[in-house]
Amino acid sequence: MHRALGIPEVVQMICMELGPPKDKIYCEGLMPTYEATSLIALARTSTIFRDPALDVLWFNVTVHRLLIYSVPPDLWEKIEDVDGPTRFRPTRAMTPNDWIRPHFYSTRARVLRAINTTSYDFIDVFATVALCPPPPTLFPNLHTVNWKVNFPSASGRGLPDFRSFLGPRLASLSVGTLFSGPHLSLLPHIAAAHRELKKLAIKSGNDSVAQLLRLRSAISILVCALPRLESLDVISLDTRALEHVGRLPTLRSLTLREFRYAALTHVNADVTFPVLEALTVHSDSIKSMSKFISLCSDSPVQAVDINFFESPDATEMLVFYTTLSEHCSHASLRQITVRLSPGLDGTAGAGRYSLEPLLDFPHLTTVELSSPNGFDLDDGAVLTLARAWPHLEELVLRCAGRATAPHVTLEGIRTLAQHCLRLRRLHLFLDATVVPSLADRRIRQDALQHLEVESSPIATPTMSVAKFLSATFTNLTVISTAYEDDDIDDVTNHLAWKEVEGFLPDLLEIREQERRWARLT
Repeated sequence: MHRALGIPEVVQMICMELGPPKDKIYCEGLMPTYEATSLIALARTSTIFRDPALDVLWFNVTVHRLLIYSVPPDLWEKIEDVDGPTRFRPTRAMTPNDWIRPHFYSTRARVLRAINTTSYDFIDVFATVALCPPPPTLFPNLHTVNWKVNFPSASGRGLPDFRSFLGPRLASLSVGTLFSGPHLSLLPHIAAAHRELKKLAIKSGNDSVAQLLRLRSAISILVCALPRLESLDVISLDTRALEHVGRLPTLRSLTLREFRYAALTHVNADVTFPVLEALTVHSDSIKSMSKFISLCSDSPVQAVDINFFESPDATEMLVFYTTLSEHCSHASLRQITVRLSPGLDGTAGAGRYSLEPLLDFPHLTTVELSSPNGFDLDDGAVLTLARAWPHLEELVLRCAGRATAPHVTLEGIRTLAQHCLRLRRLHLFLDATVVPSLADRRIRQDALQHLEVESSPIATPTMSVAKFLSATFTNLTVISTAYEDDDIDDVTNHLAWKEVEGFLPDLLEIREQERRWARLT
């Protein structure tokens, strides 16, 4: 045996090299991946590799895999059905001693996941475990639980004792849809037993207003009991909970899925979100969102992601963009995303959105905006935009409804290529019916690979457009249209743009061949 294998760190590095990244699940269902198979074989090679290989193998584990593979093999019977999912049912009564063997593996777990699967039916397994739950010490080292399986209705079968799967060192908890009713009683237990939680995410279903209010109340009570939250993702919060998280010196990420103005009516002035970096809010109105943004004047916010339930007109959106400019740090903000909920087409009177207030943020890398009637842009405005945002990597200006004729031309696209050398994704409604002459000097924009043009009009023959785009964005390979998103019925423009896309690989190959010839001369 090589002397290096006597060094624990070397053996651990070998095992980690064989395994997948820690954020990848080793087996989503019950079939092991290639990496898991390799680790199993290594663990059986010698006692030197056994424990390190098992540590890596069971670092990130699913509940299903633990309950099927770690218990005594005579506990479950596997029933395969060609027309349905494979079922597992008990062959005998489960006893407390059946949890001794799983403990050998569960102590190695750091991340525990419960996932929805259509290939297997675990109802009988979960029902059995609910009647004979594991001991509280099953997961002494667990720090993350991601329970993606939705909690069933009050009359549903198959909910195991969820509390048994939460270890004493739990720092991150994400659960699927909590249906209002008895399952809300889980939240006070979490508040009492896991006050050290740093990350919390709780999803909500399409419940009635009354059910959502009960869920919000239960979540708010839980949140107020957690003094060290760093990341929070919930449906909404009441005023007291909002004030609590707004004063936390640790909260860096906040997501509210259905936020209403009522929670802000009596918020105290000392709520400032002192270290907040990422804010995601689905809001009912410009008024509520503007009020919320005003609370973040002293926050080092880097990313803002807003989804409006309504369709604001151009004046309202200008007020909101101005609020962003006045209250968000110009030095720290990197990403702005403003979406409109699907189906909000707007009206002709809504007007085009102006982006002028957002030009005050010089370090933006991602700008993704939606408008019911397009944006107030022409080639001159694009030039101003490109100079104001030289670090852009993604620019998405999406029309949620029916925009009028575009004022941005291919000349404006070239301006972006000249000033935004890192731009790798561009979504823009433009007029490509007139093709400018090629630039005398080469534009070295090789980052953009994907162009989204919605239903932009285009010149024919299309080869001239393809030559211009290929010369401007030298690595462009993909062009998408609104037709591919089922947003339009007219296929004419779609086929023309797809023809342009078809020319791009050959033009790219010609350009690469010319560069190879230039190096040989």
